[in-house]
Amino acid sequence: MTATDRTDPGRLGDVLAFLVTEFSAQVAVGGPEWHDRVVAVVSHLPHVLAARLLSSVADLPHPEAGAALAAGSFRDGTRVAGGDTTRTAGMVVHNREAVREQLTATIAGLTGLLERLDDDEQVAAWFETARRARTAYLSGASEERTVARDLPPAELVGLGEQGWLVTAVHDDSYDLVRGALNSELRRP
Repeated sequence: MTATDRTDPGRLGDVLAFLVTEFSAQVAVGGPEWHDRVVAVVSHLPHVLAARLLSSVADLPHPEAGAALAAGSFRDGTRVAGGDTTRTAGMVVHNREAVREQLTATIAGLTGLLERLDDDEQVAAWFETARRARTAYLSGASEERTVARDLPPAELVGLGEQGWLVTAVHDDSYDLVRGALNSELRRP
């Protein structure tokens, strides 16, 4: 969720308590710009890439052959493209500047691979960089801390932007965790 210097600390605490209690949510509190940048990477861009992967099959001379050969990696990489297209288009359109920035970076990264395709070692290194990033991300140790509930929203935003998630709300404090990951990402 987002907060600014104008956010009322009491209301922020009430909303956090509602989300954590009613939905067992782990809530990242950040500023609006941070939120837009991060969700462009971890939410919106995967939808765009999934749609493009499916369009690549449709572009084949015989899409049925491509669909017949598609396996688990294609299924996993395109799952989100089966969602509500109006909602997906709305996410992208309403966050277009951050999505544009991430698409530009992704195109640059893919262009880097394209330029290295004739060098087997560089291709392997390109994939190894991604594998190491995933391994580091999934194997990170988790940290916990407790902060006062009357912490100014700007300080809670700063913690959220560093990866701290609110996991519990008490009368006088918030429990935070960093490094705990979505269990779905831990699948091999």
